[in-house]
Amino acid sequence: MVPMNGAENALAEAVVPTPRAVPGAGVPAERILAETRELTRPALRQAVADCPESCARPVGLAVGLLDGDGNPVDGGGKMFRAALALAAALGYRDDPRPGVAGAVAVELLHAYTLTHDDVMDGDRWRRGQPSVWAAHGLNVAILTGDVLYALAQHTLAQHTLARRDAAGGAAAARYLSRAAVDVTYGQAQDLAMEPRPFLGPEAVSVDEYREMTANKTGSVIGAALAIGGALGGAGAEQTDALWQAGRHLGVAFQAVDDQLGIWGEPSVTGKPVDSDLARRKKTIPVLAAVGSRPELAEAIERFQPAGLPELARALADAGGHAAARDEAAAQLDQARRMLDRAAPRPAARARLDALIDFTAARTA
Repeated sequence: MVPMNGAENALAEAVVPTPRAVPGAGVPAERILAETRELTRPALRQAVADCPESCARPVGLAVGLLDGDGNPVDGGGKMFRAALALAAALGYRDDPRPGVAGAVAVELLHAYTLTHDDVMDGDRWRRGQPSVWAAHGLNVAILTGDVLYALAQHTLAQHTLARRDAAGGAAAARYLSRAAVDVTYGQAQDLAMEPRPFLGPEAVSVDEYREMTANKTGSVIGAALAIGGALGGAGAEQTDALWQAGRHLGVAFQAVDDQLGIWGEPSVTGKPVDSDLARRKKTIPVLAAVGSRPELAEAIERFQPAGLPELARALADAGGHAAARDEAAAQLDQARRMLDRAAPRPAARARLDALIDFTAARTA
């Protein structure tokens, strides 16, 4: 379903553009994200345009470039992972074009995981738009996820051929496939945790939570950094350190997500705040609060959406909100230590530090 003829050249050119702007050191994270979107969206749009007509609309919806009716929108999310890939690539060479290829591949990988995740969680909304399954049905959503992953692989292959970078392309492909395996395992871990109790010998531990989120969320963020670094010319030890940094960053990112899933503003996050509690998901604020006040386990088991304000206050009073904040801070410290090992150039490191700070402060 990926283009295998003259469209290949168009895709290769799309993921290796002549840069118009490069996110600079010392600028705020929001500026870095905005400039990353400017660099990356044209190539992402080309990847969607190269899809057969039968899958272009759901693929465009999945990556945030089309709405549920197939109309173009100025979406695509924050492109946080794309920004990490681009910054990591700039850590080892001045040319941003390899980073753009990595950014597009990672955005496609991320959209693949979200499309399947929404099917399994039954979430009807994503980024303020209908999820792919809600707009196009379950079968189309499953196929769309498969197409997105194939396009991610194809994007890296085309870049490797166009740049004749066999070593960097092979390393990037390994991290892409490694992330796909790990995120699938993490999703399986997450699903297996849902029916387990909050208390007793079968209860989910915080260490299990960390392992699950490092796989489910951290693997894609780790891939963003490692793929960007590999395409930018980083060595094997550096790319492995970038991978590890991303896994820690992913746990922090998920801890903030878990916090927003209870205390966030739906008009900002684009998702309802009661879905995690309705599914009795084992998130860090819930695990911490129940550990402090075991009687909350029964309240969570009996949860109804109308009782959200009261339960949210009780979870915060029991330390759930603070636990998520502290977990994020500790994981971000670990991510910074791994970035020290990866040793990107100072300007790129400044960009990466700004994106790490953004993770802790974000509201969506």
